[in-house]
Amino acid sequence: MKHIVGILILSAGIAFGQGAATSPSIGILPAERGYAELKAHLGLTDAQVDQLTRLQTAYYQSTQGIHQEMAVKQRIVYTEMSSDTPNAAVAGEAVVAIARLRTQLTAAERRVYQDAAALLTEAQKPRLQALDAARRLQVPIGQAQSLFLLEGYGFSILPAMAEGGITRMPLVP
Repeated sequence: MKHIVGILILSAGIAFGQGAATSPSIGILPAERGYAELKAHLGLTDAQVDQLTRLQTAYYQSTQGIHQEMAVKQRIVYTEMSSDTPNAAVAGEAVVAIARLRTQLTAAERRVYQDAAALLTEAQKPRLQALDAARRLQVPIGQAQSLFLLEGYGFSILPAMAEGGITRMPLVP
């Protein structure tokens, strides 16, 4: 059991410690993405997108050391938990350090969100709030898709359905 917990902690540390100036999702530098849909939806200018991507890059660069230190501390916890004779004091100190580092990350995230929001005009802020409300629907949308209440995005588990061989049940209004 202690091996599984240690592996999970180490995996999280490695995931947090990767890629400072790149997107955490796919490794593309922020300026390379374009953000055409977001620009259109919010009415962002090129200058705003440039400022936001510079802010994003600065955030990743400024928190890289925190992520690296967190990964080191998580490896210490993993090593101690994997040991036949774990040192509780060493593991405990590492866990406390991880909590302190998470607090630093939370503060940095809060600042970057505030700085990013400050770049928007008053007309753009309600559009962002609407986008945030839609974001909160992602989980129930995914659940509805998995139960075939909503059409899935870009795949069909039934080839005949994709070819029109099976008629869909109408959605209840």
